[in-house]
Amino acid sequence: PRRRFSAHGRTTSSRARRGRAQSCRDERRPCSRQHTDRGYGSTRAHAIARSVHEREKDILPAESVKESIKETLRPLRFANGRGYYFITDLAGGTVLQPTEPAREGRSPFAEPDLGAAAVTRELLRAAQDPTARGFARYRWRMPDDSTRMVEKLAYVRRFEPYDWLIGAADSVAAVEARLQRESLERLRS
Repeated sequence: PRRRFSAHGRTTSSRARRGRAQSCRDERRPCSRQHTDRGYGSTRAHAIARSVHEREKDILPAESVKESIKETLRPLRFANGRGYYFITDLAGGTVLQPTEPAREGRSPFAEPDLGAAAVTRELLRAAQDPTARGFARYRWRMPDDSTRMVEKLAYVRRFEPYDWLIGAADSVAAVEARLQRESLERLRS
């Protein structure tokens, strides 16, 4: 088996890594980007934004390009319609929030909703802290039921041209269920 060095300098074989599958509930070590990004890839949203930016940056004003990126991502859904892409600027302002468009253009730090400010701080930390590797955990409302708060796992990437964070998230329970299904399928094959 191939060997790699872990973050702590120890070597690990691919078999050992598979055998020690991380639980998404372990807050110190989030699931790998490969697993969380496969189902609802913010990497895909980032690629779409990059494509729109490259196509339009030389022919439209920056504000029009930004609007084009937002409107391209706004209707996209994943995870059986439960997931969506969001954009936050590095000052914490909400750029795109498809399930709550009234939040767009506002800063959660200026709102009485302390939960939104805490989530934004966590997303900003995830993007800047190398140990977080772009992952953030927080509690937030489900898009299909705004009265139901769930534990969520998000992956964010910085979009350099506009100092944005483009991200996607899913409930921890959904991510764990998907990982469990995939593991069982691999064991059966």
